[in-house]
Amino acid sequence: MRDPSRRRGQNRAPAPQSDLSVRPNVDAALITFWAVTICFLPLVRTVTRRLCRRSRAYIQNTLIVGAGEVGQLIARKLVNHPEYGLNVVGFIDREPKTRRGELPEHLTILGPERLAEVVKSLDVERVIIAFSREPEDALLVLLRQLRGFPVQIDLVPRLFELVGPRVTMHTVESLPLLGLPPNHASPVARALKRAIDVTVSALALIALAPLFAYIALRTRLDSDGRCSSAKRDLART
Repeated sequence: MRDPSRRRGQNRAPAPQSDLSVRPNVDAALITFWAVTICFLPLVRTVTRRLCRRSRAYIQNTLIVGAGEVGQLIARKLVNHPEYGLNVVGFIDREPKTRRGELPEHLTILGPERLAEVVKSLDVERVIIAFSREPEDALLVLLRQLRGFPVQIDLVPRLFELVGPRVTMHTVESLPLLGLPPNHASPVARALKRAIDVTVSALALIALAPLFAYIALRTRLDSDGRCSSAKRDLART
């Protein structure tokens, strides 16, 4: 004869899990998700960026206006560094200088009158304005002509050897000026920096003073020695 109490125990439904047992699993899943996301997302961005740079859609056909020393220097740098994504298709210059030996032979040099034709036929997306012997009025005409095309225009500034990544641009009556930051801070800037450092340090000490006092008090209550007795103990040993 079967025991009725045993049968009742077998038919009994399992007790539901409590929230306390489910909570650690949820926290572990969230931590794992965020850890994988933080580590995996930069990797995906890097791989995607490299794959995009290798595709033909990323590469821009680039035309250089000015086949002088600076124009040919830019062309050499772009040819030697394909990671920039700029494919040099040629030069526009009426009086170019002698071609550098390291430049490819397919880089043709045409006159300014064929600028629009070259931009259309070669699907040019970027134009770099380097130094040339063209008069400024003729160069401005070329620039206004380029504004009618969907191209990016880059200008090589004069004294480009002094222009660094920290250069700033401002205007005076619509006249653009490039600002080179000073190498050394002015006395007023140094005094202001010193005042900010002292003020922030003083406020930090005042804000942390109760914490330091609490630590000192706990140390005094939990030990027989004083807070500053470490140096003496080391000296005795």
